[in-house]
Amino acid sequence: MTQPNVTLTRTDSEDLARGACVLGVGGGGLPALGLELLYEDLTVGRTLNLIQVADIADDAMTCCAWGMGSIAPKDAAERERQLTDLGVPPDRTARHMARAIRELEAVTGRNVDVLIPFEPGGRVMPSVLSAASELGIAMSDGDYSGRAVPELNQIIPSIAGHSPCPAVAADQYGNVSCLLNSVSNPMAERIGKHLAMAAFGSVAMAGFLLTGREARELIVAGTVSRAISVGRAIREARKSSHDPVVAAARAVDGEIVFSGQLCRRDWTDDNGYMYGTMFLRDGAGKEMSIWFKNENHIANLDGTTIATSPDLISVVDGDTGEPYTNAHPEMKDGRHLAVIVSSAPERLTKADALKFHSPRWYGHDIEYAPFEFKKVSQ
Repeated sequence: MTQPNVTLTRTDSEDLARGACVLGVGGGGLPALGLELLYEDLTVGRTLNLIQVADIADDAMTCCAWGMGSIAPKDAAERERQLTDLGVPPDRTARHMARAIRELEAVTGRNVDVLIPFEPGGRVMPSVLSAASELGIAMSDGDYSGRAVPELNQIIPSIAGHSPCPAVAADQYGNVSCLLNSVSNPMAERIGKHLAMAAFGSVAMAGFLLTGREARELIVAGTVSRAISVGRAIREARKSSHDPVVAAARAVDGEIVFSGQLCRRDWTDDNGYMYGTMFLRDGAGKEMSIWFKNENHIANLDGTTIATSPDLISVVDGDTGEPYTNAHPEMKDGRHLAVIVSSAPERLTKADALKFHSPRWYGHDIEYAPFEFKKVSQ
């Protein structure tokens, strides 16, 4: 029997969304959207339960849940016009992740005992917790990547050879699709992204059904607790008039590598991903550029690469420490930002994982080298 260990409060939920956004390294969705679900759960009396990875029973049935799609901003008016032309009813739901899991249970005849987050992220990790709450089960205190990533084939079960199939996708309009089999995980990623594009941005997905024994070997343990700690550190620093950026860097055991103004962002929405580069400049004229594919992957300082995936490159508000995604509406020219680099989960630095996480995977002729910390922020 798999029993939860921890029940989260409203404040825990807020810390979780904030901290998971830091670990989301520019991707993972807007925290406000994930928090809205958790507030609703708490209001109607549901519990937000976590289970430690070590306590997941061998015979428990686990399911991975995630959001699939581009984080790029959309033209809402044009989307609504097309939805009307397609005959889509006006009703919407933000609770389509739970539906994806229920439909996967119906397709497979298996009952899910524990949800495993695909990745950290300000929207996605709270959304998985909310789905677990709605289903009356627990979410693991750990996820399958330890940082947000843009592709399904980059998470640890995929690297270890597991297929996500059967997998179910559900969107906010009520459409549900089941992928019974895929010839490869990159192909499953492609199919999922096209479902997301058909849904004008994103779908919720459920898949990677594994026993507790199998899942425990693949989860990056403690990432939910870590996210809560990071979010709490930022909140408490602000409350006590300490520097929240320094607090964030300390909480992730990272380093502040740049602080300056956002000069511009060049981006495009292409095949279900948000690609682009942001450019920052400080008062001394130093410049930083960060290349992203949904998430931040390469940081250059005055033209020299100083950090790359799988290390974490997080962008936060330079005054409040609040983390930003690359699609955040406040990411505007002139915004004071700080960049924090922290170490990748050890599993992602192994050779089989680096094949999918190094800059070369993204088409850049750069070798991954672990970031050299000076701990100047501490």
